[in-house]
Amino acid sequence: MKKLLAAALVLVFLLAGAAAAHPARFEDELIGNVITGINAPYMEEGGIPSRTDFFTEERFADNLVTVVNYWDSGCINCRLEMPSLNELHRNYSGMGVSVLGAATRRIGGSFEYGWELLCEMGIIYPCVIADEGFVNAAGDYYVVPLTLFVGPDGRILDARAGRMDYEEMELRALRLIAVPGDADGSGAVDSADVSTLAAFLIDAGELSPMGRAAADMDRDLEIGAKDMKALYELFGMETAEEH
Repeated sequence: MKKLLAAALVLVFLLAGAAAAHPARFEDELIGNVITGINAPYMEEGGIPSRTDFFTEERFADNLVTVVNYWDSGCINCRLEMPSLNELHRNYSGMGVSVLGAATRRIGGSFEYGWELLCEMGIIYPCVIADEGFVNAAGDYYVVPLTLFVGPDGRILDARAGRMDYEEMELRALRLIAVPGDADGSGAVDSADVSTLAAFLIDAGELSPMGRAAADMDRDLEIGAKDMKALYELFGMETAEEH
């Protein structure tokens, strides 16, 4: 019993040390990095890497935001979020937000089974086999699923480790292309946005997905009083609380 207790304590200390060495938000360390050295082959039938068709960093310029999702066929959470990524690509690829799958064998899955999953789920977004450039872009604490939101210049604008639901990935993607403060989705920030956001906060109105992303002024994935204050400040106005 004493040996078991001692072993348990050693394990606790080891885990604690590992947690201390792991940044609380390693995703933040990725933001601002520019992805270079990409030459990832597209996945073809059977999970075979293409010998003629490759994704390079120049392809980021094709979109306003490229949502790069690292996944592994052996990862349950990766499979669970694929339908949401598919929906995001379907809904917004025409608006400059495109999804790109980056298949890995990070936890021992196979590309062959990965191809079967793509077919079974009817995935419409393109998928590459992650090369060294994509692996390097994922940082030292490379996990799956991991999603990078990349700008036209290859710069990482946002990063998220772990599985997301559709609402979160939509909000993260759209706030990168939305006009900050444009709560009514008109394309410009004006006094109507103040009224639209105020109505939403008192449950007297709705926000479109784009309006919600634009209203997320402090980028905390929630719409609240801080966002209203930030919108007021755009107009040099004071909130009622400041009077």
